[in-house]
Amino acid sequence: MTKGSENKKLRVTDLIKSEDVLKWKPNSNVLIASPMGAGKSFFCKNTLYDIAKETNGKILMLIHRSNCVEQFKYEIEMDGKSDVIEVITYQALEYSKLHNTNKYQLSAYKFVVCDEFHYFFNDSSFNNKTAVSFKMIMNNQESIHVFMSATGEHMSRYMKKYIKDNGLEDAIEYEIPFDFSFIKQLTFFHKDVTMEEFLKEGIEKGDKGI
Repeated sequence: MTKGSENKKLRVTDLIKSEDVLKWKPNSNVLIASPMGAGKSFFCKNTLYDIAKETNGKILMLIHRSNCVEQFKYEIEMDGKSDVIEVITYQALEYSKLHNTNKYQLSAYKFVVCDEFHYFFNDSSFNNKTAVSFKMIMNNQESIHVFMSATGEHMSRYMKKYIKDNGLEDAIEYEIPFDFSFIKQLTFFHKDVTMEEFLKEGIEKGDKGI
């Protein structure tokens, strides 16, 4: 199932209503593709939170970097929602599995939310344990799996193949179109010296850049 809109100002909470979430079942795999700033975290902290709270459920948020975890934990605590939402890194989940600590039982959560889920692909070049957390999530049939990313195209394709190969129900997909109209010009270069010339020219003109 694919849902989308041409509205460039669309947010995740506009696209996915509470009645949509209530139709999701345990072991559902939900893919949410949206630009940065489209309210993926807001959706988790509000729509998913309210539904989990009403059903005495819990939410596990998986985030790929520890500094992001601390920021999100702070926001959750400030909003008074740490009673339902627990935030950890993917690496913490992998460690618990590899060392048999049984600290995290995914079946105890109504929603397992994978933020920036391209982590499974992107970090695999230097972390050979990303498959551990991925398989833990996909093998967990009691929770609803929510995968969110602004840059998860490759991982989405892999997941669809994984779902098909393993005879699972099709993923539930939601997408907010990306708007790149704010980019006025792109310049490509092939040599470092070219970039150095761009920088030199920009400094001389007093231009700003990142």
